[in-house]
Amino acid sequence: MRYALIALLVFANSALFAGTRSEAVLTGDSYVRAKWTCSAENVTGTSCLSGIPNVYGSGNDYTGVAYDWGGSMSVATYLSSLAAGYRAGSCSGSSCSTYGVLDCTVGVDCSGYVSMLWGCGHHTTSTIPDISTVIDQSAMKKGDVFNNAGSHVIMYIYTDKSTGLPYIMESAGTGTEKTVFRRMSSWPSSSYERRRYDDIADDINVDGTIQNPRVISSTPYYDEGNTRNVVSLEIDTYSALPGTKEFGPEVVYRIDLQSAGDLTATVTDNQAESIDCDVHLLSSLTIDGNGMAVDALVRDDHSVTRTLDAGTYYIVVDTYTGTTDLPGEYTLSVDFVPSGTPTDDEPLPDEDTSVYDVVQADEDVAVSDEEMPDTEMPDQNGGDDTDEASVTDNEVSADTDMLLPDEQNDTAGENPDDESLLEESSGCSCSIVQI
Repeated sequence: MRYALIALLVFANSALFAGTRSEAVLTGDSYVRAKWTCSAENVTGTSCLSGIPNVYGSGNDYTGVAYDWGGSMSVATYLSSLAAGYRAGSCSGSSCSTYGVLDCTVGVDCSGYVSMLWGCGHHTTSTIPDISTVIDQSAMKKGDVFNNAGSHVIMYIYTDKSTGLPYIMESAGTGTEKTVFRRMSSWPSSSYERRRYDDIADDINVDGTIQNPRVISSTPYYDEGNTRNVVSLEIDTYSALPGTKEFGPEVVYRIDLQSAGDLTATVTDNQAESIDCDVHLLSSLTIDGNGMAVDALVRDDHSVTRTLDAGTYYIVVDTYTGTTDLPGEYTLSVDFVPSGTPTDDEPLPDEDTSVYDVVQADEDVAVSDEEMPDTEMPDQNGGDDTDEASVTDNEVSADTDMLLPDEQNDTAGENPDDESLLEESSGCSCSIVQI
């Protein structure tokens, strides 16, 4: 079994290629949101030594790929390996050095995770400097990393506008035990070099921005997006409800209406996973000096409907900000019904008003009701209006940021001087994970 997995991993890594920043972020998010159920075999592993502690319990559902010291694999390989009886993740806690890197476990460690997102083959934190260049923190873009050789590596996503702190993706050991998206409590210390992968490509022809909105050319319209893949961070609030903070990333759409009518825009997300994307309808993209969209007609957590004149309008899916930003995957659906269009709840004209019941002025061609039998059609308005499904708000959970060791005890984000770092075997030490 293990040899088949090794062969699969070799093939997967050999097929990788460098991609864009957006590809790196979206790939990273697929690890963060991977869902799996832990079996009894996944707790112990069918071929692992007995007695190795594990944070995962049999029968429980989890989101996020398990942290595995030395691991580097795709989400598909991870899930199929769990089904084959491999142990989810490596040892948890300070005793992990006793067991080292195991071949009976599956998941990704910090450098294995970044390697998969960069598409660079499997590198460790010690070899990442061989394929990357040091940059200034002010120059960092999504897909760049903080790397502490021999300890830990973290992928930068964007900077929180309200606090100035970085949002990141990482696979961390003790304290987290899986791949996560979160906001850090401080910027990583100077022991972490700010680095850029030499072969990463900037995104070109980016749409969804104020300068280049995504065009809704016809309705009904449907789009899938992810505000963690940051394309715009310009709008903070909307005049329709100025007290609601939308500091997180947004995606901008444009629709050109050729006639008056009713427009409905609906966004869906997964608030149980701390994702909250709201929908806003604007008559212009004018933004004032405080980051407010001043021509917002209406906004809602899920769906807006408005009767509009012909003209150009904008729909913005923006990230709600509670104690932290809540970006993530969403779907947007848009429909438009021109004015005067019959709907299901409007009755058709009664057949009694047909031409056969109209008495003509000319007596020579008059037609009476007795001569032409009435052909009244059944009432067209007998059914219930069930076309539009109701959307139930999911409660937004409290701030679910996961606290790693640095957030709990080490505000500087680095190891205490008296705590030795374990040099990784082919990834990060699961007992020493610092940010």
